[in-house]
Amino acid sequence: MENNFDDVMSKRTNQELIVIVSTDRSKYQQSAIISAEREIKKRNINKSIIDDAKITADEQKIKNAFFENLKATEQIRFLSVVIDVLVICLVVFIINYGASFLLSFFDSPLNDFADLSTSISIMVYFTYFIFMENKFQQTFGNMIAKTKVVDNNGSKPSLKAILIRNLSRPITIGRYATGFAFEGTPFLDRFSNTTIINIV
Repeated sequence: MENNFDDVMSKRTNQELIVIVSTDRSKYQQSAIISAEREIKKRNINKSIIDDAKITADEQKIKNAFFENLKATEQIRFLSVVIDVLVICLVVFIINYGASFLLSFFDSPLNDFADLSTSISIMVYFTYFIFMENKFQQTFGNMIAKTKVVDNNGSKPSLKAILIRNLSRPITIGRYATGFAFEGTPFLDRFSNTTIINIV
């Protein structure tokens, strides 16, 4: 087994080896750590480089922990969704009212209006979320809840990520209609590598 670990460790980068023998030491078997230390000695990695790598690894862990603490709770996300639904319903109502008024002049069948109303609702739904999250990283619900959407690095998501996020939104509705459906993480977050964080 030790020879197997030697082979595995020989393929690791300097950074990976240093992380294994320092910050992630508890995650590995003792024989794996010994192999990693042996590989470090074989490569004659400078001690200052090892120390720098340890600091970098520790800083990344701190950043990750801070980022996790920033994530919005399920209750906050629920609040923003409720507000967004109300906004969408209001917009759809106004548009449908105008459309029904115009159609009344053409004596259109009721079925035509029903089909039009459904199309309007779908269009408003997707346009609202995609435009607001791509332009502002926030919907009106997020603004009131003081949250915003970010990628997993804490940066503004790409348009592609926003599209994936919102196209998957209808099929990821879970508990509280926020998409929480798997181990406490919304599927739309998983699919798009995005999340909702509190604004500090």
